[in-house]
Amino acid sequence: MSEFEFLERFKSRKNRVYRVRANGETKVLKIFSSSEALNREYQMLDLLKDRLNVPRIHSIDRRRRMLVMEFIEGKNLCDLVNSTEYDITHNLRIIEKLARWFSDFHLLLKDKQMVRGDSILRNFILDYKGEIYGVDFEESRKGRAEEDIAEICISILTTHPEFTEEKFELCKRFLKAYSGDIDVPFLRKQLFKTLEKFSIRRGDVALKDTGVKEMKKHGLIWYLDNLQKERSI
Repeated sequence: MSEFEFLERFKSRKNRVYRVRANGETKVLKIFSSSEALNREYQMLDLLKDRLNVPRIHSIDRRRRMLVMEFIEGKNLCDLVNSTEYDITHNLRIIEKLARWFSDFHLLLKDKQMVRGDSILRNFILDYKGEIYGVDFEESRKGRAEEDIAEICISILTTHPEFTEEKFELCKRFLKAYSGDIDVPFLRKQLFKTLEKFSIRRGDVALKDTGVKEMKKHGLIWYLDNLQKERSI
C-alpha cells in the first residue's frame, strides 16, 4: 500500500482504519475484515450520498477489501458529550442535531426497512461547521427504527460517566427531538435488550442490573409512556 502515507490509526473493534494522505489529500482508509462488511458499508454510503451527511467514497478495492473515503475533521460525539469542556446546554443542542440525523435517515430508508446498526456515539462526528456526520455503516441491515433509537440511547447512558442525571436529560431530549414514528412498547423492550447486549459486550454483568435500576429511578420508563400519549394526540 505504498500509495498511502499513514498518519494515524483509529480505534476499531473489527477493522483496520487509518487517516492517510494520498494524492496530496487527507483521507480515511478502511480495511475490512470481510467482503460482506465492505459491501454493506459501500452500498449504504452510496445510497446516502448527497442525501445525508456521510463521508464521500473516493475509491473501493474489493480484492484488498479496502475503502478510501472522505476524512471528516471534527470530534466524535462520544468524546464531545463526555468532555468537561462543554455544558449541558451545548450537549442538548448536539443531541437534537443527532436526533434530526436519525429522523432523516429512517425517513429516507423507510421503504427499505433498513437500520444503520452499531448506533453508538463514537460513530458520529461533529465537524467544525457544526454539522453531524454518520460513519461506519458495515452493520447496516434490515430492521426497525426503534433498534437504532434504543442503541443510541443506551450508548448515551452507558458511556463514562454512566447513568448520570445529565445523561438521562440527553437521552430524553433525543427521544423528544426524534420526529419519526416510534412504537413505544417495542422501543421499551429494545432498550432492555440493548442494555443486556452492551453488558455482554463489555463483560460487565452489573451493567444491565444497574441500568434497569437507574432507568426506573430517573423516570425513563415513565417518560416513554408519556411520550406515547403525547404522540397519539
